[in-house]
Amino acid sequence: MTRKHTALLLAIGIVVAAGEVGAAEWKKDGSKGGVTVYTKEVEGSKILQVKGVATIDAPTTDVWDHLVDRKKFLEAMPDVVESKDIGSCGDDCAYYYQKLHHPPLKDRHYVLKVKWKITEDEDGNKTYKRSWNATKAKKPPESGPMLLDKCKGYWKLVPKDGGEKTRITYVNHIEMGGKVPALLVNNGAVSNAYEFLKNLKKAL
Repeated sequence: MTRKHTALLLAIGIVVAAGEVGAAEWKKDGSKGGVTVYTKEVEGSKILQVKGVATIDAPTTDVWDHLVDRKKFLEAMPDVVESKDIGSCGDDCAYYYQKLHHPPLKDRHYVLKVKWKITEDEDGNKTYKRSWNATKAKKPPESGPMLLDKCKGYWKLVPKDGGEKTRITYVNHIEMGGKVPALLVNNGAVSNAYEFLKNLKKAL
């Protein structure tokens, strides 16, 4: 190996190492009521990404059915006061209109592009993943509050104990837009993750 090649490989190694060191890591916020929540910094944002994890004593199919039921979803998800399907974007994709009510902040509304994927193992146990991203390509069907700036995340349902229980992971990053204190949004996002999974565990 020439000296030039050695120097090039060394430079690449330094860049890779620097990227790994600089990458944000999940930090545990705490655990309560069978729900554990983590936060992580997002580059270019003052708002933390939030992850909630819990085990639910119900099969994944039951949890999925509960979450895709509009009424039951609204009962479980804090702050979201309206959610409705407003159009398809494919066999595994749809647009959802939602309204967010989180005092003392002013209400927000937005359209999410939602995608889902269902896989099945050899034993017939299904894993579900549903991801979303706020989009401005499709306008809200009605006038209303301020538009949400950004919202991106997913929840994933993985079968446990032979499919009798479900491990749910909920990840979300939200930018409210407007002049809103980051601390207020971060505290609300953490509280939202706890309450959502706690409500889901209780309902099922």
